[in-house]
Amino acid sequence: MKNIQINQTKLSLFVFTILLSMQLVKAQDPVMSQYSVSPMILNPANTGVMTGGDIRAVAQYRTQWTNIVDKIANLNVAVDVPLKERWGVGGYFLNHSAPKGIGFTNFVLSGAYDITNPKQKKHKVNMGLQLGLIYKYINPDKYIWDQQYDQQAGNFNADLPSGENTSRVGIVIPETNYGISYMHIDNTHRLRPYAGFTLMHFAHPRESFYGEKGSRLPLRYVGYIGTKYIASNEIVLEPRVLFTYQRQAIQLNIGGEASYVIIPNQLNTLIGFYWRWRDAVVPTLGVEYKGILFRIAYDINTSELKEFSKGRGATEFSLVFTGNRLLTLKPKTSATDIMRNKLK
Repeated sequence: MKNIQINQTKLSLFVFTILLSMQLVKAQDPVMSQYSVSPMILNPANTGVMTGGDIRAVAQYRTQWTNIVDKIANLNVAVDVPLKERWGVGGYFLNHSAPKGIGFTNFVLSGAYDITNPKQKKHKVNMGLQLGLIYKYINPDKYIWDQQYDQQAGNFNADLPSGENTSRVGIVIPETNYGISYMHIDNTHRLRPYAGFTLMHFAHPRESFYGEKGSRLPLRYVGYIGTKYIASNEIVLEPRVLFTYQRQAIQLNIGGEASYVIIPNQLNTLIGFYWRWRDAVVPTLGVEYKGILFRIAYDINTSELKEFSKGRGATEFSLVFTGNRLLTLKPKTSATDIMRNKLK
């Protein structure tokens, strides 16, 4: 009995911590640990930017804190293609579901344009725009409200009226994102830096289920920088940094990856490690075969929540296909293969 009471106390403290954190940061979009796997979702300017193919399809799935609360899950599906010399088009579907019937779904179309001269092969600057819809939903029946506390029984009674006047259980609001990106694309150089900036939700729409005029979807600022370094014919190193800011919530990711070519144009392996400020460390592994990349990442919780999560944060899977539009597998030309040909 004592152990049960202790566990209940810990769980109550955990829930209290979550609710307090939500109150402090107000709102924050969910972010995948393997954010670089779907560059179009990170920045609309990356739409259609790829090597070794003319179509890219990405699927990502993430669950977290499954040992403490009901499943929190994210699902991303994205497809994009280059169009002629300067354009890129695509779209993505994003779903986030949380316990107690809360979540949202995004349907977004994306486009990008290369503002640099396509005849030069040293630098590339893209601008991108995304337009779509966000459907947010809530199930009030899955919650217990303060008005449902039974004074006589000394506990909460879900059959009592909640006193809540939730006018809508689902709302549809516009999604608008803008981005700009820079890439060094000279294949004769071993060092190829890149950077980008995204302003998300710039339409700043209202998002209240109660019709409150002051409650709006907060702007989200995303900045990133990194570089590919062709260390040898087989090894590519890629350190990168991601920074996001949304209504007082800051996220800083620092880390990188190393890939090794086992069979040119056919088989590559990948290993990476990231540190997310005040949150988690994230090891990741991947293997790519003929344009199909499979990756897995695991968040090891390092924040105050580790007392309750026992370090178990999130598990995340990614699957990426790069090929041609006829959907037949096309061996992907890796950065190391391009460099090998240029340096011969």
